[in-house]
Amino acid sequence: MFKRKFITVLLIISVAALILSGAVCLAACNAQISDGTLIVGTTTVVDTLNRLDAGGGKPGYAYTMLSSTLAQVPLVYRSRGEFLSVLCDIDCSDDGLSWTFKLKDGFIWHDGVAVCAEDLSYTLKNSLSENDINDICEKDGRVTVRLKQAKASFLNGLVSVTLQPKHILEGVTKDTITDGQSVIGCGPFCFVKRDTAAGTIEFRKFEDYPYAESIEIERVIFKQFGSEDSMRLALKAGELDMLWDYGGGLDANAYSELNGNSKLKFISYPTDAIPKVLFFNNGKLTDVKVKEAIKRAIDYGKIARIFGTPHSALPREGFVAPHVFGYKQTAELKRDLTEAKRLLREAGYSERNKFDFELLVRASGDDSQYADLIKTDLEETGMIAVRLIVKGGDWQSYYQSGAHTASLAGITAAGYSFEAGYGTRYMLTTQNSVMQEAGFIKNPVGHGQIAIDDGFGKLTEFGEIRQALADAQRADGTLEAAVERYQDYFVKYTPAIALMYDSKIQVMSDKLTGAGVDDTFGILNVQSFVSLKKKV
Repeated sequence: MFKRKFITVLLIISVAALILSGAVCLAACNAQISDGTLIVGTTTVVDTLNRLDAGGGKPGYAYTMLSSTLAQVPLVYRSRGEFLSVLCDIDCSDDGLSWTFKLKDGFIWHDGVAVCAEDLSYTLKNSLSENDINDICEKDGRVTVRLKQAKASFLNGLVSVTLQPKHILEGVTKDTITDGQSVIGCGPFCFVKRDTAAGTIEFRKFEDYPYAESIEIERVIFKQFGSEDSMRLALKAGELDMLWDYGGGLDANAYSELNGNSKLKFISYPTDAIPKVLFFNNGKLTDVKVKEAIKRAIDYGKIARIFGTPHSALPREGFVAPHVFGYKQTAELKRDLTEAKRLLREAGYSERNKFDFELLVRASGDDSQYADLIKTDLEETGMIAVRLIVKGGDWQSYYQSGAHTASLAGITAAGYSFEAGYGTRYMLTTQNSVMQEAGFIKNPVGHGQIAIDDGFGKLTEFGEIRQALADAQRADGTLEAAVERYQDYFVKYTPAIALMYDSKIQVMSDKLTGAGVDDTFGILNVQSFVSLKKKV
């Protein structure tokens, strides 16, 4: 059912002086500007096309996120805080308990089968937790999800969920699915090939996409680079149109390097993502005074200057950033070494009796650089001895062992919305947890354990706040009240520390116009292609 369009182009390429590995491929692509080729650089490694092997950051995760920008269509997207949908018209009942989805006309799977309501029902059933829903019913082409309790974060949970083809995926597993089945989507571009030797993945415009006539880009090629440096060199040389990194943007060094290049332009927008968070092992460190002392000892201004873009900002006492819904005025986090020392003395520590602080650090990324700064800051108190535990492939197993005092991680915009929203998922993961799953909740301030939902007790304070966040709605003010309580909790107990806030800055060639912003996927996203244009 494909409408095939054959374009014959004569390529004349000079390869006299190639300075980058893989430049032959890039030059060939660039010579085809007239056919609307978009070339995207990435350092993300796509190990497999298996979309069913994507959970928990498994190998298929990279392709799943990459294909969600152009081949697979998310049920919902959020642009500058507003929820929209390419696929569906969405209605919510006045009580917030029923969400009804009606597919828009004209969507077709890349194998020629029409998209139908059964696909939508199948996707929702596979994506939503049974703990949250009463039922999902399909009637007259509409699919209605009935929740057990109203959730303000309901749509947040669908921003990275792509529509699934029931006729392809039903009955297959990650061990039986073929690559040909896995790549089938209903987005504006369909998968063509993956060249592992060249490090490229190619997609072409899907002529049966409902808005295909408005799309000027004819094909998209992702080119994998072994390092950020080589990728940025290719961008500056005009061999790339933009960069892709799920959940990421330019860091301070990259922005500084690229800013001022007349062939490039930048798009900046606020995001819920938090570049780096210090997560306490709340099951191990229960002394609030020690956590408060650590919070006071860190130089956040220095962190923002070194790692932040020009749009970076100091974090707040209540963890939630000022641009996020429900934020209430809380103080900026600033270093106060005198207060940090006072709190440590009150907690029983001294220059002779130092607090042993084991910070778990990933060997990859910039965690080690953050960790070095934190170590210097904390040890300036004279009462904290910091041990950095740097781990590579065995990071996860060490993390699960719970030996560490704290760890570092970033929160993506999508991750920020998981669970009850506002980064609550990250507060519940093993060894960060202020709540534990095995029938108990552990309060991070050492108030002991209380059984959940068995008639013998009630949720701890954090558990009540998390439940309130999950149940709240914007319209009646309950969400704002719950977020206020959430911030108060962080001020009082410090279960984690945001080290800075930053806007996301993304870069693209000055030949591109019309790029739209998706808060999850950035400037490379499904809806952006309708308006995206490339000057010859």
